[in-house]
Amino acid sequence: MQLASLKYDYVFKEIFFDECARKHFISDLTGIPIQSMKEVQIANPFLHKFRKKQKQGILDIALIMNDDTKIDIELQISPQKYWEARCLFYIAKLFMDELKA
Repeated sequence: MQLASLKYDYVFKEIFFDECARKHFISDLTGIPIQSMKEVQIANPFLHKFRKKQKQGILDIALIMNDDTKIDIELQISPQKYWEARCLFYIAKLFMDELKA
């Protein structure tokens, strides 16, 4: 039996539809005990645009923990030239979405 690689965007996203898989992945990556995670929801991956001409950010996987912590998971197969700037863009957009008047 041949297994599908997580390198494929479709397979990567399908795995994360299983909440148990999400919890174990986050626990393994961050060291947060699975027992402390009540729920890990998949959030809307489209980041808000505040102006018509602004760049639309689309996250690979956006998660919300039970304490409202937001996690962005991005899968990169090969080195990206502007990866640092892209990460900063995503983090800034996530932060801006939380700002209230």
